[in-house]
Amino acid sequence: MKDTKKMLFWVLMAMLIALGTAGQCAITQMAVQTIDGFGKPTASFSEGGQIGLGISFYNNNANVGRVYFEFYIYEPSDTQKQHPVFTHLGNSAPGGAGNKSSSLKVPVNLFYTKPGFYIFQGVAKADTETVTDYRRFRILPGVIDLFYPPNAMKDVADNPLVFRWYSSGADKYRILFDDNSGFMNPIWSTETDQASVEYPAFPADPRQKLSSGIVYWWKVEGLDAFGNKILDSRAPFSFTLKEAIASDVLVERIGMLIDSEKEEIFIFADVKNAGGKAEYNIPLSVYFNGEQVGSAKTIDVIQVNETKRVTFDCSSKAMQLLGAKEAINVVISGMINFADDSQKNNLLTAALKIELEKAKIIGRITDSESPPMGVEGVSVFYSGPVSGEVKTNNGGHYKIENLPLGEYTIRTVKEGFEVPSSLLIRLEKRKACTGNNVVLVKLGEEAVLLIADPSYSPADPYLGESITVQVRIKDSKGIDKVEILYQLPGEEGARTIEMNRVSGDQKEGVYEATIKQ
Repeated sequence: MKDTKKMLFWVLMAMLIALGTAGQCAITQMAVQTIDGFGKPTASFSEGGQIGLGISFYNNNANVGRVYFEFYIYEPSDTQKQHPVFTHLGNSAPGGAGNKSSSLKVPVNLFYTKPGFYIFQGVAKADTETVTDYRRFRILPGVIDLFYPPNAMKDVADNPLVFRWYSSGADKYRILFDDNSGFMNPIWSTETDQASVEYPAFPADPRQKLSSGIVYWWKVEGLDAFGNKILDSRAPFSFTLKEAIASDVLVERIGMLIDSEKEEIFIFADVKNAGGKAEYNIPLSVYFNGEQVGSAKTIDVIQVNETKRVTFDCSSKAMQLLGAKEAINVVISGMINFADDSQKNNLLTAALKIELEKAKIIGRITDSESPPMGVEGVSVFYSGPVSGEVKTNNGGHYKIENLPLGEYTIRTVKEGFEVPSSLLIRLEKRKACTGNNVVLVKLGEEAVLLIADPSYSPADPYLGESITVQVRIKDSKGIDKVEILYQLPGEEGARTIEMNRVSGDQKEGVYEATIKQ
C-alpha cells in the first residue's frame, strides 16, 4: 500500500513539472535591427552599399539544446510578405538560459529590385517555440550631386574654401581636387563622413597652394565602410579663384638694447609688413631663454612696407642671470601670432651675448712747458678693485678700460721727471671718467697738477652751441697755456683742449677755452 502511494506521488510531481514547463515561454525580449557598415542601427541604405541584419532574444528555458535563427527580406510590393527576395537559414547557437543573438552582412544589390521600403523579418526558434519580429528599412538609389562651388564658377573668393554636395547611399565620401579634369595625380584628396569638407588654409605641400588664373576641378566618390568605391558624382565641376592680395607680416630683426650705465636691458623686435595690404591688431610676444617676457604687445596698424620696432624690458631677468659674471650667452625669440600667407617668418630666434660695458679712466700726461706737450711712455699705475699699469701714447694720452666700479689711485712715473701727487678717482657708473690729467715737471722743477676736475658752461648745451671750459691748476711758474684731455657732454670720445690763463696767483692759475659742442 505504501509503495503504491509513493508511485502515485512521483507521477503527480512529474505531471506538474511538465505542465509548468509547457506553460513557460522560452523566447522573450525578441528584437531585430538593420545595421550600417559602421555597426550603427539605421533604417536607410543605398543600392550600392551593404546591410547588416541582427536578431537577438533571451532564452528562458534551460532545457533547450539549441536555438535557431532565420533571416528574410521582402521587397516593397510584397505587402503580404509571401515571396522573400532574400532568405538565409541555418544560423544557430547553443541552448541554455541567457541572451542569444545572430547577425549577418548582405550586399544590398544581392536582393535589391527597386527603390522603396523593404521589410526584414527575423525568426527565432527554440525547441517547439517560434517567435517573429519585423523591421522596416529604406533603400535609395545612390546619388552624389555636387553643389558648391558650382560648375564653371569664376573668381571664387571664399576663405576658407568649403566644398559641399548632396548625397545618399554611402557610408563616407572621398573628394578629389586637381588642376586637370582627368584626376590622374590629384593635388589634394581627403575622406569624410559629412556632405562637406574644408580645403586646408595653410597646406604643407607647395602643389596645394592655390593660385588665381588656374582652372581647378573637383569630384566626390561614395565609399562603403571598408573604403570600397560604390558611388561616383556625375561630371566633375570646375572653378577659378579670385586673385588674392598677399598677407605677409614677419619678424624681420630681433636684438637687445643695453644701457650699461643704468643697467637696463631691452629686447627689441622689428616687425615688417611685406604683404600687399595694411594689417591690424598684430600680437607680438618675445621670449628670453624660453620664458615669455611680460605680456604680448599689439601693433594696432602697420602699413605696406612699414617696419615697426617694439621693445620689452627684460632688465630684471637679465641682471639676475648675469649676477657677478662679465658676460652671459642667451637665446631670445620674437613671435607674431597672426594668420597670414607665410607662417614660417612669423618667428625669429637669435643667440646673443649680454656684456655690460665697464668703467674707464681717461687722461693725459703733459710737460710743464709753454705750450705743454704730451709726454710719451709714461707709466700710469692704477690700484683699487683691480690694479695694473698702462703707458701713454705719443700724444701723452692714456686709457684704463674694463674697470669694476670702486675707488682707484692713479700715480705716474717717468724717468727724468719728478713724481707728482697721486690722483684719487671714484668710479660710480659704468662709463668713461675723463679729465684725469697730470702735468709732469722735469727733475729740479716744481710739479704742476690739476686742482679739480674741469667745469663747463652752459650746463646743458645744445649741438653747435659755444661752451666755455675752465680748469684750475697748481702753478708757481705763471704758465700761459695748458692742454687738457676732456670729454664734452654728449660726445663719445675725449678731445685735447688748449687753454689760456685768465687769472691766478703764485700758487695756482685759472685757465679757460671756448669751443663748440
